[in-house]
Amino acid sequence: VVGGVSYLNSGSSGGTTKVGMSLSTLNNPFFVQMKDGAQAEAKKAGIDLTVTDAQNDASQQANQLQNFTSSGVSSIIVNPVDSDAVGPGVRSANKADIPVIAADRGVNKADTATLVASDNVAGGKLAADALADKLGGKGSIVILQGTAGTSASRERGAGFAEGLKAYPDIKVVAKQPADFDRTKGLDVMTNLVQSHRGITGV
Repeated sequence: VVGGVSYLNSGSSGGTTKVGMSLSTLNNPFFVQMKDGAQAEAKKAGIDLTVTDAQNDASQQANQLQNFTSSGVSSIIVNPVDSDAVGPGVRSANKADIPVIAADRGVNKADTATLVASDNVAGGKLAADALADKLGGKGSIVILQGTAGTSASRERGAGFAEGLKAYPDIKVVAKQPADFDRTKGLDVMTNLVQSHRGITGV
Protein backbone atom coordinates (compact mmCIF):
# COMPACT_ATOMS: atom_id res chain seq x y z
CA VAL A 1 0.00 0.00 0.00
CA VAL A 2 2.70 2.47 1.01
CA GLY A 3 4.71 1.40 -2.02
CA GLY A 4 1.79 2.50 -4.16
CA VAL A 5 1.80 5.86 -2.42
CA SER A 6 5.50 6.26 -3.21
CA TYR A 7 4.75 5.52 -6.87
CA LEU A 8 1.83 7.95 -7.01
CA ASN A 9 3.99 10.73 -5.59
CA SER A 10 7.19 9.90 -7.49
CA GLY A 11 6.78 12.94 -9.70
CA SER A 12 6.52 15.45 -6.85
CA SER A 13 9.51 17.52 -5.90
CA GLY A 14 10.77 18.89 -2.60
CA GLY A 15 9.47 18.43 0.94
CA THR A 16 8.29 15.38 2.81
CA THR A 17 5.42 13.36 1.39
CA LYS A 18 2.53 13.41 3.87
CA VAL A 19 0.01 10.60 3.78
CA GLY A 20 -3.15 10.01 5.81
CA MET A 21 -4.32 6.49 6.61
CA SER A 22 -7.77 5.84 8.07
CA LEU A 23 -8.34 2.30 9.35
CA SER A 24 -11.79 0.96 10.18
CA THR A 25 -10.63 -0.29 13.58
CA LEU A 26 -7.54 -1.09 15.58
CA ASN A 27 -9.49 -3.55 17.73
CA ASN A 28 -8.60 -6.32 15.30
CA PRO A 29 -5.15 -7.92 14.98
CA PHE A 30 -5.32 -7.86 11.17
CA PHE A 31 -5.64 -4.09 11.03
CA VAL A 32 -3.01 -3.62 13.73
CA GLN A 33 -0.64 -5.57 11.48
CA MET A 34 -1.68 -3.38 8.55
CA LYS A 35 -0.87 -0.26 10.58
CA ASP A 36 2.48 -1.63 11.75
CA GLY A 37 3.47 -2.67 8.24
CA ALA A 38 2.47 0.68 6.75
CA GLN A 39 4.40 2.59 9.40
CA ALA A 40 7.50 0.46 8.86
CA GLU A 41 7.41 0.96 5.09
CA ALA A 42 6.68 4.67 5.44
CA LYS A 43 9.73 5.06 7.64
CA LYS A 44 11.90 3.32 5.04
CA ALA A 45 10.52 5.55 2.28
CA GLY A 46 10.80 8.77 4.27
CA ILE A 47 7.03 9.31 4.21
CA ASP A 48 5.25 11.21 6.99
CA LEU A 49 2.35 8.83 7.70
CA THR A 50 -0.54 9.71 10.01
CA VAL A 51 -2.72 6.74 11.01
CA THR A 52 -6.20 7.17 12.49
CA ASP A 53 -8.64 4.66 13.99
CA ALA A 54 -12.28 5.08 12.94
CA GLN A 55 -13.42 2.68 15.69
CA ASN A 56 -15.90 1.11 13.25
CA ASP A 57 -17.77 4.44 13.08
CA ALA A 58 -18.52 5.62 9.54
CA SER A 59 -19.16 9.20 10.69
CA GLN A 60 -15.85 9.32 12.51
CA GLN A 61 -14.10 8.02 9.41
CA ALA A 62 -15.79 10.67 7.26
CA ASN A 63 -14.39 13.35 9.58
CA GLN A 64 -10.93 11.80 9.38
CA LEU A 65 -10.98 11.85 5.58
CA GLN A 66 -12.18 15.45 5.57
CA ASN A 67 -9.35 16.42 7.92
CA PHE A 68 -6.80 14.68 5.69
CA THR A 69 -8.17 16.47 2.63
CA SER A 70 -8.25 19.86 4.36
CA SER A 71 -4.68 19.46 5.58
CA GLY A 72 -3.48 18.88 2.02
CA VAL A 73 -1.91 15.44 2.35
CA SER A 74 -0.28 14.00 -0.77
CA SER A 75 -2.34 10.80 -0.68
CA ILE A 76 -4.93 9.02 1.45
CA ILE A 77 -5.15 5.33 2.31
CA VAL A 78 -8.57 4.20 3.52
CA ASN A 79 -9.83 0.91 4.89
CA PRO A 80 -13.57 1.65 4.85
CA VAL A 81 -15.89 1.07 7.78
CA ASP A 82 -18.70 1.09 5.20
CA SER A 83 -18.02 0.96 1.47
CA ASP A 84 -21.00 3.22 0.67
CA ALA A 85 -20.68 5.68 3.55
CA VAL A 86 -17.03 6.40 2.75
CA GLY A 87 -17.92 7.54 -0.77
CA PRO A 88 -18.54 11.25 -0.08
CA GLY A 89 -15.25 11.64 1.80
CA VAL A 90 -13.35 10.00 -1.03
CA ARG A 91 -15.14 12.16 -3.60
CA SER A 92 -14.00 15.26 -1.70
CA ALA A 93 -10.43 14.01 -1.96
CA ASN A 94 -11.02 13.35 -5.67
CA LYS A 95 -12.08 16.98 -6.16
CA ALA A 96 -8.91 18.12 -4.38
CA ASP A 97 -6.82 15.93 -6.71
CA ILE A 98 -5.64 13.79 -3.80
CA PRO A 99 -5.16 10.14 -4.83
CA VAL A 100 -6.97 7.63 -2.62
CA ILE A 101 -5.91 4.01 -2.17
CA ALA A 102 -8.48 1.56 -0.77
CA ALA A 103 -7.08 -1.13 1.51
CA ASP A 104 -8.74 -4.53 2.04
CA ARG A 105 -12.22 -3.15 1.26
CA GLY A 106 -13.55 -1.36 -1.79
CA VAL A 107 -15.07 2.13 -2.04
CA ASN A 108 -18.41 2.63 -3.80
CA LYS A 109 -19.39 5.63 -5.95
CA ALA A 110 -16.00 7.35 -5.82
CA ASP A 111 -12.67 7.03 -7.60
CA THR A 112 -9.70 5.24 -6.08
CA ALA A 113 -6.22 5.02 -7.56
CA THR A 114 -6.15 1.33 -6.72
CA LEU A 115 -7.54 -1.33 -4.38
CA VAL A 116 -5.09 -3.45 -2.42
CA ALA A 117 -7.00 -6.52 -1.27
CA SER A 118 -7.28 -10.27 -1.48
CA ASP A 119 -9.94 -11.98 -3.60
CA ASN A 120 -12.67 -12.16 -0.97
CA VAL A 121 -15.10 -14.13 -3.13
CA ALA A 122 -12.49 -16.82 -3.73
CA GLY A 123 -11.60 -16.73 -0.03
CA GLY A 124 -15.22 -17.32 0.93
CA LYS A 125 -15.46 -20.28 -1.43
CA LEU A 126 -12.24 -21.75 -0.03
CA ALA A 127 -13.69 -21.41 3.47
CA ALA A 128 -16.79 -23.33 2.40
CA ASP A 129 -14.65 -26.09 0.88
CA ALA A 130 -12.45 -26.31 3.97
CA LEU A 131 -15.41 -26.49 6.34
CA ALA A 132 -17.16 -29.08 4.17
CA ASP A 133 -14.01 -31.19 4.18
CA LYS A 134 -13.87 -31.13 7.99
CA LEU A 135 -17.57 -31.98 8.24
CA GLY A 136 -17.45 -34.80 5.71
CA GLY A 137 -19.90 -32.94 3.48
CA LYS A 138 -22.82 -32.82 5.92
CA GLY A 139 -23.90 -31.01 9.06
CA SER A 140 -25.61 -27.97 10.55
CA ILE A 141 -23.65 -24.73 10.58
CA VAL A 142 -23.96 -21.12 11.67
CA ILE A 143 -22.34 -18.16 9.93
CA LEU A 144 -20.69 -15.29 11.78
CA GLN A 145 -20.79 -12.39 9.35
CA GLY A 146 -18.46 -9.41 9.18
CA THR A 147 -19.41 -5.75 9.42
CA ALA A 148 -22.53 -4.97 7.39
CA GLY A 149 -21.83 -2.61 4.51
CA THR A 150 -18.23 -3.66 3.94
CA SER A 151 -17.22 -5.12 0.60
CA ALA A 152 -15.18 -7.79 2.38
CA SER A 153 -18.20 -9.06 4.30
CA ARG A 154 -20.48 -9.06 1.25
CA GLU A 155 -17.93 -10.70 -1.05
CA ARG A 156 -16.82 -13.38 1.42
CA GLY A 157 -20.45 -14.14 2.18
CA ALA A 158 -21.23 -14.47 -1.52
CA GLY A 159 -18.25 -16.74 -2.09
CA PHE A 160 -19.15 -18.89 0.90
CA ALA A 161 -22.77 -19.23 -0.26
CA GLU A 162 -21.61 -20.17 -3.74
CA GLY A 163 -19.20 -22.74 -2.32
CA LEU A 164 -21.91 -24.32 -0.16
CA LYS A 165 -24.01 -25.09 -3.24
CA ALA A 166 -21.73 -28.05 -3.84
CA TYR A 167 -22.67 -29.49 -0.43
CA PRO A 168 -26.48 -29.87 -0.22
CA ASP A 169 -26.24 -31.84 3.03
CA ILE A 170 -24.76 -28.87 4.89
CA LYS A 171 -27.55 -26.71 6.30
CA VAL A 172 -27.16 -23.11 7.49
CA VAL A 173 -29.30 -22.81 10.62
CA ALA A 174 -28.42 -19.20 11.52
CA LYS A 175 -26.48 -16.14 10.38
CA GLN A 176 -25.52 -13.22 12.58
CA PRO A 177 -23.06 -10.30 12.30
CA ALA A 178 -20.03 -10.30 14.60
CA ASP A 179 -18.44 -7.24 12.95
CA PHE A 180 -14.97 -8.80 12.54
CA ASP A 181 -14.61 -8.48 16.33
CA ARG A 182 -13.32 -11.45 18.33
CA THR A 183 -15.04 -10.46 21.57
CA LYS A 184 -18.38 -9.91 19.84
CA GLY A 185 -17.84 -13.13 17.91
CA LEU A 186 -17.50 -15.05 21.17
CA ASP A 187 -20.70 -13.50 22.54
CA VAL A 188 -22.64 -14.14 19.33
CA MET A 189 -21.43 -17.73 19.09
CA THR A 190 -22.26 -18.40 22.74
CA ASN A 191 -25.84 -17.27 22.12
CA LEU A 192 -26.13 -19.28 18.91
CA VAL A 193 -24.91 -22.47 20.59
CA GLN A 194 -27.57 -22.01 23.26
CA SER A 195 -30.29 -21.32 20.69
CA HIS A 196 -29.47 -24.05 18.16
CA ARG A 197 -28.80 -27.61 19.24
CA GLY A 198 -26.59 -29.82 17.12
CA ILE A 199 -24.37 -27.20 15.50
CA THR A 200 -21.44 -28.97 13.87
CA GLY A 201 -19.60 -26.07 12.23
CA VAL A 202 -19.17 -22.32 12.11
